[in-house]
Amino acid sequence: MALTCPKCRKGFIQRTRVEGTTARLLSHFSFHPFRCQVCGHRFSAYQPGVTASDFKEDRRQYVRFVTRFPATFSLDRLRGKGEVTEISVGGCTLETDAALSPGSILRLMLMPPASESAIAVDAALIRAVRGKKIGIEFLRFQPEEKDRLNKFVVQFLVSRQS
Repeated sequence: MALTCPKCRKGFIQRTRVEGTTARLLSHFSFHPFRCQVCGHRFSAYQPGVTASDFKEDRRQYVRFVTRFPATFSLDRLRGKGEVTEISVGGCTLETDAALSPGSILRLMLMPPASESAIAVDAALIRAVRGKKIGIEFLRFQPEEKDRLNKFVVQFLVSRQS
């Protein structure tokens, strides 16, 4: 039986890491943690005969998709631009020449192809810096902006499932 998200009812879910004592205990009884790749909801589901060791442990909570589109950002008085090279509902990889530091919080404007206007991310945390590649976690959106990002990412999920 295919699992669906209990919140948004979409079937784009992924097994995620076990966090906490209760989740670890439940996984021994075939209740495993999942995260919806569309709405981000985390939930447990019963999967008899599946053990915790059947899954590869991954730090990422969301599948990232390869893409290429422009983005701009601002951090205090610094303004810059770059190119998004990977994206998910939880974050992205941004290539930029700007000198940015892990732990900084910035405002991000994503300009995906065929979008009428930029998707505004009110707060995004710089998780990692590797040369020109910046790993970013999305922290805060306006609800309508989050919905627009979700619709954009669903296109990748649907094409992946086909």
